[in-house]
Amino acid sequence: MSELDGVRALHLGSATIQSAMRIRDPFALELTYTRAMMCFLLFHSSVRHMLTIGLGGGSIAKYVHANCPEIASKVIEINPRIIQVARNQFLVPENDERLEIIERRSAISGRTPDAADVLMIDAFDSNGIPPDFCSQEFFDQCADVLKYDGILVINLWAAIKTLMFI
Repeated sequence: MSELDGVRALHLGSATIQSAMRIRDPFALELTYTRAMMCFLLFHSSVRHMLTIGLGGGSIAKYVHANCPEIASKVIEINPRIIQVARNQFLVPENDERLEIIERRSAISGRTPDAADVLMIDAFDSNGIPPDFCSQEFFDQCADVLKYDGILVINLWAAIKTLMFI
């Protein structure tokens, strides 16, 4: 974790910023990519249930909880330490009727048809996107948990080590 110019940042095993929070406005979306991920609201006007894989500093979970009272949000996080840091250092609220953070090893378990209007994948380890999240089986599971008109939002960030232009 680091703090600079009123912004607290979460780092997971590298210098890369995984999540950030402006201390004076903790429920705002500080990073551009989090604002971009919320663009699903432009395409689905009646979101009621959102499932998120990956908590990080909880920026999106906090934003939805504070600004979208019509959305019930469930977040699955595999690392109990991340949940603790998100709550203690990034002001993620405790579970209530609209926000449920679950510690679980498997991202998506079993078939849950028509469960989510939005499925958001924002999960990374120190090496990038976990390999389990790059398979046809995983994307089939994603389809199984979405409603018929549901939206899948995925953060495909990856570190680029070398650029070559010819």
